[in-house]
Parts: sequence; C-alpha cells; structure tokens
Amino acid sequence: MRTTKILASILAISTVACTAGNSVLAYDFPIPEEISVLEQNDTSLRYTYISSFTPAITSSGSIRVNISLYERYDYSVTLELEQYIGGSWESIDSWYLDGNYRGTISESCSLESGERYRARAYVDVYDDYGVIVESTTKYSAAVTAR
Repeated sequence: MRTTKILASILAISTVACTAGNSVLAYDFPIPEEISVLEQNDTSLRYTYISSFTPAITSSGSIRVNISLYERYDYSVTLELEQYIGGSWESIDSWYLDGNYRGTISESCSLESGERYRARAYVDVYDDYGVIVESTTKYSAAVTAR
C-alpha cells in the first residue's frame, strides 16, 4: 500500500513538472547496498558476442591479441603496432586473422630502445549470414622499449 502511494505521488509530481515547462524533478531513492557496490565495482564493458578480447605488448617486443566469442561465429581481427611519434600514435605494422570462435595473433617486433609503443586491436564479428553483428577496438597499455 505504501509503495502504491509513493508511486502515485511521484506520478502526480512528474505530471505537474512536465507541464510546467523546463522543470527538473529529482528524488533520491535509497539504493540497497549490494546493488550500489555491484555498480561501483563492475566497470567492464559487456559485449553480446565477444567473451574476451585482449591486446597486449611488452617492452621487449612481444605483441599479441586473444579473441574468444560466446558463440561459434566468424570474426576478423587486426592487430596493429603503434608508436608514439611527434605527439600522436602512428601505426607502424599490422597483422590480420580470420577465424571462428577463438584465436590468437602473437608476434615479435623490433622496437627502438626508449621509444613508446602500444598495441591496437579491432575486431568484427559476423553472424551466419556474413553480417557484422559486433565491432570493437581496444588498446593495450603503452610501454617504453628496452
């Protein structure tokens, strides 16, 4: 009964606010602690078809990307080696892989000592009809070559 009265009051106030022009209505509902903690701690992106997609690079020149899908769809993934040159990131090498369900690109690169590098990877996921159903791009952390 109390919930019904609260909802009726909110509906009445919001109706008045909507007809009054550019008014804003805000009410601070108490949020249960377990929901609040979950929302604060869970900041990872959620994908429909991509289970994991992780590019990485080491300061010694190993570069890789792992891709794993929830379903056995096809994908195409491109891994790029980027170098920080003149104030911006520039692609200096790339590798490509087509696959189904999961895969890895793993390469060794010659890096110039003292220069900054990162891995950039992007993926397209295709349904059974060859239509792209999901795409994303991710970057690794930047490293300074040894």
